Amino acid sequence: MGTRANGRTEPWVPDRVTVLPIARRTTRARATGKERPCWDVRWRVDGHEYQRRFLRAADANVFADGLHAGHRRGMPFDPVAKRFTRPEQLPEPRQDTVFSWTAEFWAQKWAALEPKSRSELARYLNRARSFFVSSPPTGADATVVSDYLSKASLAVASAPLTESQAAGERWLRDHSLPLESVDRDAAVAMLTHYRDSRRNPGRQTAPTTERRMVADLKQCWKHAVLEGRVDANPWDAVVLRTRTSRANVRSGELAADAEMVLSPDQVIELAERCVTEGSWGEHVRCFVLVMGLCGLRPSEAVGLLVGDVELPPAGHGWLTIRRTHRPVPLRSLDPEEDPSWGPLEGRNLAATRRVPIPSAVAAMLRQHLAEFCADAAPTDLVFEHRGKAFDLGAFGTDVWRPARASMFPFVAELDRESPLQPKLARLRRHDLRHSACSMWLRAHVDVTVCQEWSGHKRLSAFLDVYQGLIPGRQDEGVMLLEAHLAGVV
Repeated sequence: MGTRANGRTEPWVPDRVTVLPIARRTTRARATGKERPCWDVRWRVDGHEYQRRFLRAADANVFADGLHAGHRRGMPFDPVAKRFTRPEQLPEPRQDTVFSWTAEFWAQKWAALEPKSRSELARYLNRARSFFVSSPPTGADATVVSDYLSKASLAVASAPLTESQAAGERWLRDHSLPLESVDRDAAVAMLTHYRDSRRNPGRQTAPTTERRMVADLKQCWKHAVLEGRVDANPWDAVVLRTRTSRANVRSGELAADAEMVLSPDQVIELAERCVTEGSWGEHVRCFVLVMGLCGLRPSEAVGLLVGDVELPPAGHGWLTIRRTHRPVPLRSLDPEEDPSWGPLEGRNLAATRRVPIPSAVAAMLRQHLAEFCADAAPTDLVFEHRGKAFDLGAFGTDVWRPARASMFPFVAELDRESPLQPKLARLRRHDLRHSACSMWLRAHVDVTVCQEWSGHKRLSAFLDVYQGLIPGRQDEGVMLLEAHLAGVV
């Protein structure tokens, strides 16, 4: 738990300490999704407010008693450790560096983050750690620093550091710049450095990726300002590129583009092309169909279980969606968290949703289960490749791109980045989900039902993404405009 209204960082002997009554609350365990009791201790030290949370009432009471005892004995209060301490135990004055502060910020924040958010935050903090140094590492130093950053830096639960990783940690600690030395120019220099894509040399990273990185770093430096470590946040003055693709909406999902929506016939043809043009075989057909005609996200389709498919002998069926495939580095997880499977987007582990299987897809799924899952248990995966869950990266390279290029080729005479290239040549797997939601709307399914099937928490979030695909609105608008002009012109 953090502090509020606390601008002091050096220990002092307070005049007044007030410990508020211990409050019993509940918190949700992310690993199980269940609620459990907790106890919050809040106290004020000369007007500065602090708070800590305990999972046992006894620990909360002992801590509160210690605050009273420390004040009675005239002990100094350490605002960084948020406790009374003996004078001889006070830490030596130190200068915060980028390395030390990012480690402290990570320790404060990681427990409240989802695994994917942890992974992203760790990546961006490591970028700052490796960039804000007195001089870039070279030779053997570059090797040990890379080993530390890629495998052990900001670890939550991991094995002890190897000799190489320990050497990399020492080098970064010794060469890290003072936190207060990072100004706007330094922040812009880092942003410019990382605008060049590491995966595709010669190309720049997407503006959305840039914004995510800056948002995390801005939050990191904001907390440094709040705790009095620095005077100003250099990331507040950084000018970011505007989004060149479809605009983001409040839900965090890109607004659906009508030109990137496939018809049911096109989805079925694309599924066939994935079989004929890709190298994985027949079992990818239904994987494409459940995205394009049932509205599953790619990561949800990967995690579909045999027991989650309800198929009557004839007619339509139902899918129960209960998890997503989200590989996360072990160093960003609690020991009990699964590194491969997580809850539905924005939900807890117990949340599920049901979506219909159209009759045409149901017939193909029956055939798929009979051919590829005949001896499977209900907890086995519906879609496997070489005995493992689908790797979406490999699927994109071996199956998706060849099929897309066959069905929606680029114009050879134009540059690949030309705006005149057909949009469908860049069709994403996630656009198949947009195609399914568009199909529901064109079939005049009630929008609240569409929202439930899509998995959006709020109707407003669903409409932000799909309101441009609701049929009839454009024609209705033209008719109203013509009627208005007929009485004026």
